[in-house]
Amino acid sequence: MFRPSLTEVYKQIQINHSAPDLTDVGSRIQSLETQVEHLRALNRALIEHLADQSNLSPQAFLEQLSKEHPKQEAEHTLHCPSCGTLIASDAKACYSCGMNVGTDTYILG
Repeated sequence: MFRPSLTEVYKQIQINHSAPDLTDVGSRIQSLETQVEHLRALNRALIEHLADQSNLSPQAFLEQLSKEHPKQEAEHTLHCPSCGTLIASDAKACYSCGMNVGTDTYILG
């Protein structure tokens, strides 16, 4: 009769214990991918709407927008003290973990 060693039993317990975490991570990734796709669609619709209101093509609108509001320089960013994600220096909360980094309370939905 085969009897597993303590190491093999320990490894199996670790695998069994980790399986739900891996499933949870997979479902969270899938949920985030869905949210990103929704945000892309909303962003596209918003740009098209604003471009239409400005009597510009979406491309011309984006070019004008980038001239009027140039990208922030690296000095206007900081790292979240909780997770290390690079965020805007005027952010109220981390975009990744939701930690409050500003003085105002910020509730993530």
